[in-house]
Amino acid sequence: MDLPFFICVLSLTDIVGRENNGPALAGPPIQGKTYQFALPDSKVNLVIDLPGFQMGGKVGPAHPYKKIEGINRENGMIITGFFEPLDQRPPVHAPTPQAAREYHYTQGLARRSPLKSSEVRLSESGPMALVDYLIEEYQGRRIMQKNYWAFLVQDNVCIRLHLSKTSFKPGEEQLFSTILSSIRFEAK
Repeated sequence: MDLPFFICVLSLTDIVGRENNGPALAGPPIQGKTYQFALPDSKVNLVIDLPGFQMGGKVGPAHPYKKIEGINRENGMIITGFFEPLDQRPPVHAPTPQAAREYHYTQGLARRSPLKSSEVRLSESGPMALVDYLIEEYQGRRIMQKNYWAFLVQDNVCIRLHLSKTSFKPGEEQLFSTILSSIRFEAK
């Protein structure tokens, strides 16, 4: 079954074994679980604790942004991230995390997606504007995909991180909150 890109269901072959083709992945994991992602023209890295994840990254030749991808085979979580320079994608003027969420989610994904989202929540945590929701089914098949989007802005770069997990069960919120609470910026 082909699932649309916007629900970010990626196969293992899309992620595992792919070499880092660009500078978005700043280096190998630190202590096997913490990843640093370089922001263009910035003195800081985005740092995320991702225990059990296998990560990759690439620079799209036709796109002014960098993309990261990762999967945790043990718990089925997927992370996708986009790093977009704000001055290279007019009319994107999202100088704050809240403006980025409004542009990318509220005015974008939420309006375009043919999938029915339930339990939609908008919130904020530290430097992030968040949205989380559940997609219960796709094409008549129960998928129970929990989704979190985190929006950050740092040094004129809009950062969109998408965490998802299919077959989500009550009590698995901690998988998301552990990762989200670890997101931080550190000097290069």
